[in-house]
Amino acid sequence: MTVYNAPFAKLNCKTAVALGFFDGVHVGHKTVIENAVKYSRENNIPAVVWTFINSPKKSALSITDNDERKALFETLGVDILIAFPFSEDVKGLTKDKFVNTVLKENLNAEKVFCGFNYSFGAGGKGTPEELKQLCEKQDISVEISKEISVDGETVSSTRIREYIENGFPEKASRLLGRPYSISGTVTNGKKLGRTLGFPTANVHIPKNKVFPKDGVYLTVTSFEGRSFYGITNIGTNPTVDEKIRRAENFIFDFCEDIYGKEIKIEFLRFIRGEKKFDSVESLAEQVKKDIETAKSYIK
Repeated sequence: MTVYNAPFAKLNCKTAVALGFFDGVHVGHKTVIENAVKYSRENNIPAVVWTFINSPKKSALSITDNDERKALFETLGVDILIAFPFSEDVKGLTKDKFVNTVLKENLNAEKVFCGFNYSFGAGGKGTPEELKQLCEKQDISVEISKEISVDGETVSSTRIREYIENGFPEKASRLLGRPYSISGTVTNGKKLGRTLGFPTANVHIPKNKVFPKDGVYLTVTSFEGRSFYGITNIGTNPTVDEKIRRAENFIFDFCEDIYGKEIKIEFLRFIRGEKKFDSVESLAEQVKKDIETAKSYIK
């Protein structure tokens, strides 16, 4: 996949273009992208994603970071990714200029794909139907994907964030089409887990990313092509008065040294909320119970 970091990258061949921020790359987003890829293969032209690297909604925490989105786009078969900051020169594009300059002159779009709630142009006031009308004047066809539901529930990034923040990773996973995950480098901690008999791989919580509520979760940890079940505690470990919020990850049946390595943690199910124990011995007993609970869920 070829990556451009400028909004006005110029492509010389006809293209199929998927438009959107695609935070989470959930099942609705995947429909838009898969339609673009399918058309590109049928017509022997590149599939392009034109997107931002930061959300137009400043207050919204991201579901996937840019590296995760990039990997997901590539997995879906995208040939060219154009990803750039949502800056003043992009914010100020009128609806006409977006279609005429970006889609027609720069991207050389033959067909454009977007979701039912896509917006464009200055202030995000352009609707999918307006996009279709403006594109038709430039001989660009437009395909608008309909609202997607899973088990009768509308798929949306807002709903997914709510499920993650409230401790329902399995519900978020249904709408994402895969488990919600975080990635990070394993860092050194106080090694309390090792002292208790449960050595943990600790990962700092990414900034500006939605994160599960504090507590213990059944998880799958992956690195170097291998995956293992385990439990992950999100929080500050109040029993020993730590101040830094992190993910403390105990991997089942695992004894390798992975400090400094990049891992991915997939959240499958909430087990219990974080609490302060009277002693580290009480904490150790609770961890044993958490492991038993997690293994019962696995079975």
